Amino acid sequence: MNATGTTPDPTPDPTPDPTPDPTPRTTPRPAAPRGPNVGAVLGGLALAAVAVAVGLHELFGLAWDWRYWAAGVLVLAGSGVAVSAVVRAALHGDGCGRSR
Repeated sequence: MNATGTTPDPTPDPTPDPTPDPTPRTTPRPAAPRGPNVGAVLGGLALAAVAVAVGLHELFGLAWDWRYWAAGVLVLAGSGVAVSAVVRAALHGDGCGRSR
């Protein structure tokens, strides 16, 4: 029973809502990330390796030129990003000259 003492009508109102949704979703949602960025992981590992090498250099007084290590980090990190991008594109079909 409602406040007036009558039973509510169980049938819904047959007239539709006159105001449609002002922002219908017409574009697809972006895809969720599929996993870690392998290039970033490889770059981080290369930076960690250089940090260990620099620590050993300072700890034991070994004679390495730091510029070779810096160049190696840049080459490894860049190669890791490039290779992971190519592999990801080949596995998932994003880019690489293919039309959708």
